[in-house]
Formats: sequence, structure tokens, C-alpha cells
Amino acid sequence: MAEALVARAGRATSPAPGAAQVGVAGRAGPAPVPGPHLHRDAALVVAGNRPTKASLPEIEEVLDSLVAVAFPPAEALRVILSIGNYVIGCAVERQAEEARTADPERDTRLLEQAAELPRLRAAIAGVDWPGPAAGDAGFEYGLGLLIEGVRARHAELLSAAPGRPVPADGPAAARPGAG
Repeated sequence: MAEALVARAGRATSPAPGAAQVGVAGRAGPAPVPGPHLHRDAALVVAGNRPTKASLPEIEEVLDSLVAVAFPPAEALRVILSIGNYVIGCAVERQAEEARTADPERDTRLLEQAAELPRLRAAIAGVDWPGPAAGDAGFEYGLGLLIEGVRARHAELLSAAPGRPVPADGPAAARPGAG
């Protein structure tokens, strides 16, 4: 069903060959990410789906593009699943926000209360309201953070001594005790 929703929207379910490689290696932008917000129910349908026989070659193609630039296969799959989870979560959050009943009085009260808290006041003042968590700008910001993490991991893999495995528990900066 997820594939039917994406096909009906006229979008491919996988990036063009080599797209993930281009994004990770930094030679161009990140790989295209399918948008579950294309259809009202798409995010929930995608979240509940498992790969189909027809989708396995597409998954293999994306894995190949990451393995070709030094990601071990299991870690390449973790990258794909992590980005997919982020996309689905953003789509569900967007849908929930769109379904929420507007309450300007409540929003005004919350902003007044936030103004009494110095860190929150500074954070709100530092963004264009409603801030980086809103809409496409928020999605792009978060996706950019994920892609930068993948690029950092890619650099770590490339700088490892030949034949010496690099732990697959994420970038060195994220590991406890890493300096």
C-alpha cells in the first residue's frame, strides 16, 4: 500500500542510482528523501509496512551506494532506517499540527509565560517564529543534522587504518569517553 501511495503521487520510492553516495561524500546535496506528507495517510501506512519482494532490489541499490563509499552493510541499513524514521516522525507531527484546533489565547499565554524563563526567552528570540521546528524549514534543518552526522561517520570510516574496523556505534563525538 505504501508503494501505491508513493506511485500515485508520481514519486519514486528510491533515489537515483548513486544518489546516497553523492550526498554522503559531500559532492552534491543529500540523497532525495521520499516525502510521506504527500498523502494524508502515507506516513502511518509507511510506518506499518515491511519491505515487499518488489522493493528489495531498490533497497539493495541504496545499500550498494552506501557500501561503495565504505559503510559496512549493517551500518548502511541503520542509516537508511534512521532517516526513514525521521521522515515518518516529521510527517506524523505535521499532520497532528494541521489537525490541531487553533487557540490564539493559549498561544499568547504560553509566550507570556515563556518570556519569564531566560533560556526559553533567548531561544524564542533567536529564531524566526514559529521557529526551526515548523514546516519545511524545520524538516530541512533536522535532515541536515542527520546528513552531517552521516558525513562525519563517513569521514571516520575513510580515515580508519586499513583492515582496522571502526566501531559502528556512531560518530566518535557521540560516544561516551571519546575525545
